[in-house]
Amino acid sequence: MRHWEEIRTAAAVARLGTVSAASEELGVHRATVTRHVNLLEEVYGAKLFLRSQTGFTPTEFGAEMLRIADLAEAGFQELHRIARRDQTKLAGELVISTLELLLPEVLPAVATFSSAFPDVTIKLVTTDTIARLEYGEADIAFRVGAPPQEPDSVVVPFKSVEFGLFASPAYLEKLGMSDGAFDLSQMSFIVPANPAIQKKSFLRWLAQTVPKQAVKVEFGDAERIVSAIEYGVGAGFVPLNRHPSVDHLVEIHPRPNFWKVDSWQVTHVDLHRNEKIQAFLSILRDEQVLPMMGR
Repeated sequence: MRHWEEIRTAAAVARLGTVSAASEELGVHRATVTRHVNLLEEVYGAKLFLRSQTGFTPTEFGAEMLRIADLAEAGFQELHRIARRDQTKLAGELVISTLELLLPEVLPAVATFSSAFPDVTIKLVTTDTIARLEYGEADIAFRVGAPPQEPDSVVVPFKSVEFGLFASPAYLEKLGMSDGAFDLSQMSFIVPANPAIQKKSFLRWLAQTVPKQAVKVEFGDAERIVSAIEYGVGAGFVPLNRHPSVDHLVEIHPRPNFWKVDSWQVTHVDLHRNEKIQAFLSILRDEQVLPMMGR
């Protein structure tokens, strides 16, 4: 706004009634106050004040100037308030890409975030396809296998998922193994189709332990593997983070400590400090899922 400083000065004079009072309130010299008032009267070609020994009395034009100045000041204060409003008022969309395998680890944070920030819509995509963060396909991605190597990615260790080898009671009974003597060489097996998981040590162990033809079915996610095991298609590895899914199954082999998959939380370096992303990562840290290095 042109001449805003001068208008602000004249408005102080109109409210307080003297140049000295306006000078003290604004923190400027009395000569500056007088110069601002004189400039405005010259610019607008009208008197702002009736001057007397007791002070300055606004003319009709001066009173109108004060009214408009007060409205403008209120508008500027509102603009300042909006600029500094509570940053927890997040809105928009947050896209999270994860393998179905990691859903039990991600969903508690999603629930907490959704409750804390109701104006944010969460788009949760479960897929084996690697989301290209540089193309905006996701804001946060959860992956398994080796640490992602994309140069523009911020990679933080996520939670390891342990696997156990299970079969259904009905399948074991059909094979005559319901007495607890489990002969793996006589079983069929269901394995994950995800290449990142196929390379893991527990599947290499299986390949070295049973004949190649024993692997009958590949499925893309853990949920379908559990369903296939329940239907008696064969035995298979089930992630132990899915506790309700394994309660009614039979674990058929002791668990070595290498039957696990490491996972990673990935964001793009340009968006890592985004308020929505940081709010979600903060919830993960609060739930002691992410290490402190994820900040």
